Amino acid sequence: MTLLHKIKNFSKNLLNPKVFQRYFDQVSFKKYLFFLICFQLLAYYFSYKNLFTYLGCTENITRYFIVHDFYFELNYPKMCDEQYYFYGFEFIDKIYQADYVYQDRPLYLLFGFLIYKFLYLFNSLLQIETTSLLLLTSLIIQILLVNLIALLMDKLINEKFNRFYFILFFLLSLFSFEERFYFFLPSSANIYFLIFLFSIYSIKNNKLNGFIYGLLFTASGYGIIGFLYQLLFKILYFKKNINSILTNILFFSIPTFSFEFFRLLLGYFKGSEYGVKYIYNSEVYNQFVWFLKTIFISGYSSDLECQSIPEFIYCYFSQTKFFFSAQIFYLLILFSMIPLLKNRSNFYDEAKPILAFTIFSYLFISLQGLDAFRFVFYSFGFCFIILTCHLVKYLHSDLLASLFVTLYSFYTISRNDWPQFNLIFSPSEYVLIVFILIVVFFNFKTKKRLTTP
Repeated sequence: MTLLHKIKNFSKNLLNPKVFQRYFDQVSFKKYLFFLICFQLLAYYFSYKNLFTYLGCTENITRYFIVHDFYFELNYPKMCDEQYYFYGFEFIDKIYQADYVYQDRPLYLLFGFLIYKFLYLFNSLLQIETTSLLLLTSLIIQILLVNLIALLMDKLINEKFNRFYFILFFLLSLFSFEERFYFFLPSSANIYFLIFLFSIYSIKNNKLNGFIYGLLFTASGYGIIGFLYQLLFKILYFKKNINSILTNILFFSIPTFSFEFFRLLLGYFKGSEYGVKYIYNSEVYNQFVWFLKTIFISGYSSDLECQSIPEFIYCYFSQTKFFFSAQIFYLLILFSMIPLLKNRSNFYDEAKPILAFTIFSYLFISLQGLDAFRFVFYSFGFCFIILTCHLVKYLHSDLLASLFVTLYSFYTISRNDWPQFNLIFSPSEYVLIVFILIVVFFNFKTKKRLTTP
């Protein structure tokens, strides 16, 4: 066989719609798992080598690590309020003290506490210094979250586990706009996407699970949004759904009441100072509370900007404009894939409930009264990621999907500051764009040849 024939056969195989899916389906699970671990470690390394340039009190600094008397230093992010997360990871029994700012996310702290204590069991061998161990704990949390997101995304779109698409969804999650910012921080912000994704999954399957929503609510207050959205549809047919409504409200309350019972027990046995109820965001920032006070308390006026009617609308709209300007590339990726779909009606059917819930979330979050564009990301940003994942699947071309995801990932990871999220591309990105156009051209020719009599 001549070299030309080999190249033609290779190109033909590469353009096969399921070329990568077939390969991953054929390899053993052990080999796939080994590849996945190596692939993810490489992705984490690239993410670390391109740390985001933070603004404000979060910054990249030289941090010192001690492992078994081995001392080394790394350029690593330091979050301005990481000491509060670390305190919760170390001492779950002390989070209900006055002025502890993260009482409203006890499940997230409990999760961190369990991981920290598990690592601590082996610390007599590892001898990792406390801060280093806490940083490792927070990194493990983020790794678990991004994999859980990719797994749920795979279940949402493919219904059963697909080895190839799991990798693509992992990349789209890890190198998303928000994950880029928070991955190496102990923040609970990355769980917001998991909550949003679970809501979409529940809406799609028309299943309201009050207990799961209740658990998510104890990890972040945003857990209530999906629950309320699905509950409203049941309330429309109240008589028919009264048992389901009451049951789900009861189950939603169980995790919150459980943590409240834990708080009361701590106050009773350890002393009243260990059982104090303190919701920092409500007390300091009037988060959501300002809106209720404005409506029900005559003459109430907040000291914070953007917490009055209708000023909060202007503030939120201003941040929305900034968000969409920073998301222009991701929107371009999204809209450039739609014309390539073989059956757009399927995608449109999938997109409608996602967009409906996105708008509901966007309006709900606007009532926070906080002036930051990241809160817009918690609705429309998550929506764009999920729609992109759907489009990647509906392209029905493994090669084309891989190229789009590679471009998406490379673009995100090569931007270290907000102003860089624009349409000025690097030479490598232009090369990827050219490759995408070439594959689209050959796919079009192949399709035309097959349909021509």
